[in-house]
Amino acid sequence: MPPVERRGWLFHMLPTTRVDQSSGVEQAGLDLYFVDQAGENFKTTLLHRPYFYLLTKREDENLGQLLLRKFDGILQEAQHVPMVDLDMPNHLSPDNLTRKVWKLLFDNVSQLMDVRKQLMEMIKSTAAKNEGVTAENLLLSNQNDVGASMSVADSWSNLQELREYDVPYSVRVCMDLNIRAGTWYTVSLVYQEGGPPIPHLSDPDIETKGTPRVLAYDIECTKAPLKFPNADHDEIYMISYMVS
Repeated sequence: MPPVERRGWLFHMLPTTRVDQSSGVEQAGLDLYFVDQAGENFKTTLLHRPYFYLLTKREDENLGQLLLRKFDGILQEAQHVPMVDLDMPNHLSPDNLTRKVWKLLFDNVSQLMDVRKQLMEMIKSTAAKNEGVTAENLLLSNQNDVGASMSVADSWSNLQELREYDVPYSVRVCMDLNIRAGTWYTVSLVYQEGGPPIPHLSDPDIETKGTPRVLAYDIECTKAPLKFPNADHDEIYMISYMVS
């Protein structure tokens, strides 16, 4: 089946969840609300896995498997990815070295918050042992200890800190997928066999103004001087509204 396309101006977005029909897993998504050139509204939902980063004091290739076993059914994937550490004094240098960190991906925000809480408690319990150690020394230690084997206990005590764990889900999706409100997009639904259609946004246009219909209203109440209205005794004496 060919993709179904519709041109729309993005004016609103809300986090949501959707249950996968095949697995029963609750998946995080972002509802995107558009208005088309004829003034009609439509909505599509983008599914995107939430995640945060886990930093270690020295590189540990086996940590990913340990994390997946410990958080079985909650943590969906652990990727070993490079990251520029902003705590390094020379992080703006073009020759600055990246460090390997763990990117932990989840099906929904509830899973993320559960694992985040447990990891924070583990890191807090061992933080006193690492006082006075700078990010630069940690990176040098990481380079020197590449290939060194670690026990399970050593791997847990090797945890350093979490990064980007407090990014709101809607912000995360917009950053990762380069989505901006107040922009025209061509929304395409790509159908896949055995699953729901996948929306795809293309051809962004931020210069052309949208034409949303706006309802604005104002409720005027009686009240005591310098006080907010009280529903027990104050009265509404005017409701005004305007439709564009």
